Amino acid sequence: MSEKGKKRIILMALLYRYGGIFLILTLSILLGVLLSSKNAFLITFGTGMILYGTYWFLGYRLQWRHVFCAYQEARKEKMTPEQCDWNRFPKKEGYGVPLILYLIGSGCIVVGLIFG
Repeated sequence: MSEKGKKRIILMALLYRYGGIFLILTLSILLGVLLSSKNAFLITFGTGMILYGTYWFLGYRLQWRHVFCAYQEARKEKMTPEQCDWNRFPKKEGYGVPLILYLIGSGCIVVGLIFG
């Protein structure tokens, strides 16, 4: 793998890890303010969490390198896009994190719809 390819995967991992949550929060707040509604915030935030969880799950199942590097970043390890040892990626991270994100997202959507 070329140096340019490694840097691209590391950048994608950092954007995925930190940019995803920032984007979800920003869009949720923006829609909440524009529509003057807490319900819009909750529904947008919930939808974003479900989409983020789905992306995490797909990245684990399809073994996307930037998802493995994001996992390494979360564990404060050096990112190794050229050597992804998927056996080190625990199943509780691959299945548990998306499940938690689905539950949070579903809860936010239900609360947003019920109190809407």
